[in-house]
Amino acid sequence: MTVHRSVESLRRALADPVRPPAVVVGLCAHGLAIVRSLARRGVPVIAVESNWSQPSARTRYGMKLHHDDVHSPSLAAFLEGLAGALPAQPVLFVTNDRMVRVVNEAARLRELYRVPFPRADLLLQLIEKDTLGPLAERQGLRVPRTVTVSAAEARGATPGALAAAVFPCVVKPARPMSSLKAEIVRDREGLAQVAAAHPDVDRFLLQQWIDGGDERVVFAAWYFDRDGRPRGAFAGQKIRQVPRTLGNSSAARGIDRPDLIEEGLKLFRGLDYHGIASVEFKLDATGAPWFIEATVGRSDYWLKTMIVNGVDLPALAYEDLTGISLHAPERQR
Repeated sequence: MTVHRSVESLRRALADPVRPPAVVVGLCAHGLAIVRSLARRGVPVIAVESNWSQPSARTRYGMKLHHDDVHSPSLAAFLEGLAGALPAQPVLFVTNDRMVRVVNEAARLRELYRVPFPRADLLLQLIEKDTLGPLAERQGLRVPRTVTVSAAEARGATPGALAAAVFPCVVKPARPMSSLKAEIVRDREGLAQVAAAHPDVDRFLLQQWIDGGDERVVFAAWYFDRDGRPRGAFAGQKIRQVPRTLGNSSAARGIDRPDLIEEGLKLFRGLDYHGIASVEFKLDATGAPWFIEATVGRSDYWLKTMIVNGVDLPALAYEDLTGISLHAPERQR
């Protein structure tokens, strides 16, 4: 496995491509799925990573470029330098919300790269969990009762908005990619313990818990093209999450639920959204879907499930952003 330690060494290794290259930041499980999808369709792919010990980083596909910390603000300057060394304007794929935020805040990167993002202010509104929930309600989705509290309120130092919380609830950081992902708490004492264990979180979301296991978590995903049309619509169900009930997909399957696709599209209606997106729901005891969260500007761990079920999301994005056909399938089987 050759890992280039500088942009210059990679430039020497990269011949003039027939197609614009794709840059994929992060070789986690779904970063690997992006790299495989595009490389197998003849797209030159550059994978940027910090952690080369993870098994997915051993892929034979793509050229590999090292950056010391793909999760830090330094990523913006690194990507700017990389774009200047490439022979054509590249397509950029990132794999977590921290990377989405870095790219979104660097206006220069939107000029240097083709990115599957909507306008910057809309993307920020959809990333921030305490603005996403009210937006979803205004768009007509069922949203579990959610209260935003400060760290002091969560610890019980001040009452504030905590009086409106419903227990049991799911505790999430208002800003993704904090030390906390999500935990279920049964009462205020449990909330105070979570807040004390995560001093880096300044605002917490307390979301009413919808009872049920991993199999009651479902999702819908799309690529919205430059005209705002949803392509590659996909409905899926989680089979197992890590950690259980509150984690990332470790197993998922496609399901025949066009109603979920229509329900999820409510979130984006009238917003002029462009790029990769998905919406996650929890089904209650009656089967009604409750909006849990959205993933915007990037794919997630369910991506391989989409691809093997007939919807090649990375290839659809590449086609739209470059105008070059990869004959990407987009009909769910």
